[in-house]
Amino acid sequence: MNGWGILLIIVSLIAALLSVWVRIRIVAAPEARVFLRVCFFTFPIYPKKEKRVRRMKAWPKEKTKKVKKEKKKKAAADQNAGDGKKKGISSALFTVRRVIAVLRVFFAKFPQHLHVDLRHLTVAVASPDAAKTAIEYGLVSQALAYLAELIDRHSHLHIGKKSEVSVYADFLSQKSTVHIDITLRIRLLHILTLAIHSALAFLRTEDTRTKTDASPKPSGGQSGGAQTKAPQTKAPQTGVRQQAAAE
Repeated sequence: MNGWGILLIIVSLIAALLSVWVRIRIVAAPEARVFLRVCFFTFPIYPKKEKRVRRMKAWPKEKTKKVKKEKKKKAAADQNAGDGKKKGISSALFTVRRVIAVLRVFFAKFPQHLHVDLRHLTVAVASPDAAKTAIEYGLVSQALAYLAELIDRHSHLHIGKKSEVSVYADFLSQKSTVHIDITLRIRLLHILTLAIHSALAFLRTEDTRTKTDASPKPSGGQSGGAQTKAPQTKAPQTGVRQQAAAE
């Protein structure tokens, strides 16, 4: 196998890796569960597994006293350090401006590459009062219609033939119930491009700040950066006027 064949294999592997879908599945039926899936691997996000609590052995009294003293000293040092730190307004404004720039890029690029797969959505609106149930049913159905239109306009909404979507008023129940099975997916390539665009926005914001700090300041004799010119007065031409009068 020559070098071109090896290069072709490497490029094809990289392309296959970048085209991998990163999926987040949200299931609420009725308990909420969230899973992260990459290729054939699935990682539970919510609810988290409960960690086993190991029983600690009782320490001697001398060690506990030393630990308490060290904790008190550390707390006092942290408090003094916190009191001594003072952040300026300029740094806080710069941080806010930097975060806004990154969020602006994120919300501008992310919805274009997001795909929403709706498998199941059932909302049963119920309440103790029948009139209130009817009003809430109208509000929920209208809100879901607007939400579906918004998602379809700014991203990609997929509803399969076997998907079940229904909203109805349940006058026999006392509480509303929601059953959801939805998957959000985006390619790994788009995640990397989004991270690159966010990093560029971060760096550009920092460059603009350094430029404004390095800009030359006006001198003391100049007010507002504008130079004031002294008025020029013309000397009266008396000799020419007297000669013209004599003629």
